Amino acid sequence: TMKTVTKQTKSKSITTPFWRSLAVIIPICAIAIGLGFTTIRYGFKTEVGQDLLRRIEPHVNDDVRSLLPFNPSESVAAIPQPGDMAPHNPQVKEGVVVFLRHLGCPFAEKTLLQMQNSSLDHPNLDFVGVSHADETTTSKWAKAISEKHGEIKNLKLISDERRKLWAQWGLEDHSLLEVLGPRSIANVVTLRLSEGISNRETAKGSNRYARAGAFAINADGKIKYTWLSSLSKNNVRLHFFRKKVSEKHKKKKKKKNKKTKKKKKKK
Repeated sequence: TMKTVTKQTKSKSITTPFWRSLAVIIPICAIAIGLGFTTIRYGFKTEVGQDLLRRIEPHVNDDVRSLLPFNPSESVAAIPQPGDMAPHNPQVKEGVVVFLRHLGCPFAEKTLLQMQNSSLDHPNLDFVGVSHADETTTSKWAKAISEKHGEIKNLKLISDERRKLWAQWGLEDHSLLEVLGPRSIANVVTLRLSEGISNRETAKGSNRYARAGAFAINADGKIKYTWLSSLSKNNVRLHFFRKKVSEKHKKKKKKKNKKTKKKKKKK
């Protein structure tokens, strides 16, 4: 018994320092990598960095290119709040504008399917998805999703390659932690296991830092509700928007029904 006790104490004394050292080394490495990527991203925003970026881009594949920083063509405005006029209305009379993550991202695919369901439930509302890939790539991506999940219809997809709309609507880029952090990766795994939606091939012109967002617009062109993706929120809550935006339609229907009932009584 004395021998077994000594063996256990020896094994504990060997393993405990190892796990303690790992617990210290892993966070330090993660912080160092994060700081390194952040420094590189800000470095690429300088004139020298932009010149270097132009030289690098033609020689890397779409996956690597999607991790390179994006320099917006105009400054990012403040996020429009409920009651504000829509900054630039992309073909929406009344409905929801959704800014998609990069094409190939499972969250973008999930969002498109949510938009499809919402547009079928509320045909009187406009549902517009904004992509930062070109039109041809965007339509190919939507077609690939429709082949797996059924036809995508009753919604519009528009392209904004220079991400001018992103800037006008106040959508700043995600941080590296939001893109490749453990919580985001866990959400990707959960989406794959629960709904069978996984990463597709990264589309040409995609950028992983592009932030997703959704804005509900009423008939007066004013913002009704807003939603932005973050570290913990990746899936757009369209069910929340469609209920709120469609309240007006229900009220209008009630008024029409009352008028028709009155007319019938008079007759």
